[in-house]
Parts: sequence; structure tokens; C-alpha cells
Amino acid sequence: MTDLNEAYADTDADTDADTDAGPDTETGVRWANREVMLQPPGLGDAGKKAVVTLNPAPSSLIKPVEKSGAKPVLKGLLVVVVVVGVGLGAVFALRSTGAEKTTATTEEDAPADEAAPPAGEVDAGRAAQTTLRNGLLVAKTQYTNDGTYVSLSAASLEAIEPTLDFDIMSSADADTVGLGDLSETGFVMVSETTTGTWYCIAETPAGTTFGQAPELASIDTVAECAQPEWSAAGV
Repeated sequence: MTDLNEAYADTDADTDADTDAGPDTETGVRWANREVMLQPPGLGDAGKKAVVTLNPAPSSLIKPVEKSGAKPVLKGLLVVVVVVGVGLGAVFALRSTGAEKTTATTEEDAPADEAAPPAGEVDAGRAAQTTLRNGLLVAKTQYTNDGTYVSLSAASLEAIEPTLDFDIMSSADADTVGLGDLSETGFVMVSETTTGTWYCIAETPAGTTFGQAPELASIDTVAECAQPEWSAAGV
């Protein structure tokens, strides 16, 4: 018996007639219709040829791959994220603008006369205040012994506190504490700062009072040195 493969070999001219069916419109797969001419062995050209056509499966049986709905969902999420981001950015921008306006308004509304004094002037004022407080303690120490402020003098006060220099009111300056307006129940002391401002401290039956001025003549009596405290700025 002749092998079937030999029969196939004898039909070179008649086999493998390919017909391109083109790509399937739904799946995009390209299929080929193949017609194979088969002739049984031993029949020669007189024998009948069998034609076998190899066709792809009908396109109706091939289901296209359905596209996933993930992309539309992701696009929707991206839109939401972008919208939220833009909204938050607008809120922060509005808050920042409001803060800047508030700061600007506060600076503009501040009175010009409330500007902070120079640091050197503040330090000088605090130094003068400290000197006067120490002088007050020295005077009260002597009052405890004498029972009166009339006996206060530069010599008696310096005997109690040698680190301080005392003198009469007209001799007061940045290095010397001026003493004056003495009475049984009160007195006033003054001191000048290195920047030229004068400070005073006074003792009265009602308690201790304070004062400050650009010139000595404005605070050299108990009546003139009558403020409840020195300025908060220290000058």
C-alpha cells in the first residue's frame, strides 16, 4: 500500500492553494482558507481528486474579548482627585491672602507713637530704674533707724550702701543719684540715663510712686513724681 504522505507529495501543483480570507472584523485575527487536493495512490491522473477545505471557525463562534470597565473607573477617580486638589489649593490660597491682609491692616492701624524704642535706650532706662530701687531700699533702711526721712543725706546713705553715689538734686546725673524734697514721711530720688532721660522714685505716706521725663525739672519733687509705675517699655 502506498503511503498517504507520498500521495501528498505527488500533488505539488494541486496542493496548498491558499486563499487569504482577511482579518475577522470582530476579533482582528487573520485566517486563511486552505484547499488541499488529495489523490488516492495508484489511480494516476484518471483518479478522482478529493478537495479538503480548511476553514477557520465561524466568526459568530469567536467571542471578542470584552474590554474591562477599569479604565473609565480610574478616569473617574482621577477627575475626583484633581477636583479635590484644586479645591484645597483654592482654600489655602484664600486663607493665606486673608492672613496677609490681617497682618497688613494691623501694621497700618498701629499708632506711630507706639513704635518700640531703640534697644540701647531700653537698657539704659532699666539700669536707671534698678539704681533708684536700690536707693529707695537704702533710704528705708535709714528710716527704720531714725523714724524720719528728714535726716537723709548723701553721707548717711553712702555709709549704708557704698556702691551708690548720692548728692543733692542739682548735682544728679547718670552716675549720681539726686536726693531732695525731704519730709518726715517722704522724699524723692532721681537718676539720669546715658541717653538723657530722667527717672524718679518717691516715697509718700500713700506708698511708692514713679515718674520719667526728658528733663530733671519735671520730676524733682514728690508731687511731680506721682505715677503708679514706670512705662512698660522701660524708658
